[in-house]
Amino acid sequence: MSDEVKKIGEVALGPTLINPFSKKFIVSLYVSTNLVTLRGKQSWKATGTVDFQEGNTTGRQRFEGDSFDDVVFKIKNFIDNEL
Repeated sequence: MSDEVKKIGEVALGPTLINPFSKKFIVSLYVSTNLVTLRGKQSWKATGTVDFQEGNTTGRQRFEGDSFDDVVFKIKNFIDNEL
């Protein structure tokens, strides 16, 4: 996938826009786990984010799962296969 967007349909965008959702623009990864209590039952939930930045353009992709390992797997799969 090209990092540059020059047209949307037939409309030229003028100066080139840079897509921040690229491996080379990752600035941080964050994974956390939280103990959730619902109707007296406790369970662990995990969340993660991948933050991107290219110049003044920023982006964030969020992930949720039942465990730390689950979220780490989803983040790794996203980076390896979707970027």
